[in-house]
Amino acid sequence: MATAASELAELSEMAGKIEYVIGAAATTASRTDLVESVRSVLDRYDAATVDLAVEDSETVTVAVDDRLEIALTQLVENGIKHTDGEPELSVTVRCERTVAVVEVSDNGPGLPEHERAVLFGDRPITQLRHSTGLGLWLTKWILDCHGGELAYDRHDGRTTLTLQIPLAAEFGVGDNDRRRTSQGD
Repeated sequence: MATAASELAELSEMAGKIEYVIGAAATTASRTDLVESVRSVLDRYDAATVDLAVEDSETVTVAVDDRLEIALTQLVENGIKHTDGEPELSVTVRCERTVAVVEVSDNGPGLPEHERAVLFGDRPITQLRHSTGLGLWLTKWILDCHGGELAYDRHDGRTTLTLQIPLAAEFGVGDNDRRRTSQGD
């Protein structure tokens, strides 16, 4: 009974996030330091569980709204939640030409093939063929709203979800710079 109540509470929380993401479609993007956004998300978790690596630059500026933090949180929570035993999560942030890249890699079992095929468009969604989780769908929708992409890779016993977002200069956002700090400014 307690498990069912917990699952219902999680589903209700996810429904609220989905409603917010869909309702916030007209939100104006602004220049945001992606590294600070990732650090803000990771500050909520045990430092021994998550390893952060920033390649090239300590600042990676993207044009996003506050929904991106929901997507980042979903990727981190997914990596921690779906790991057998002690989670080993690594997050890497870097720039590649015109996009910012965030890789979230974990030691979990990976996505089942049928869910992966539906999520990444290899197979259509039907009544019999669909994904059961909402977190990665939510992440994908948020990235779509920002002109970004989500990719999946499974290699050497590790699952990596890669998020790509256009850099702010490429997205054409003005100079209304917004930097997040650990105080939430």
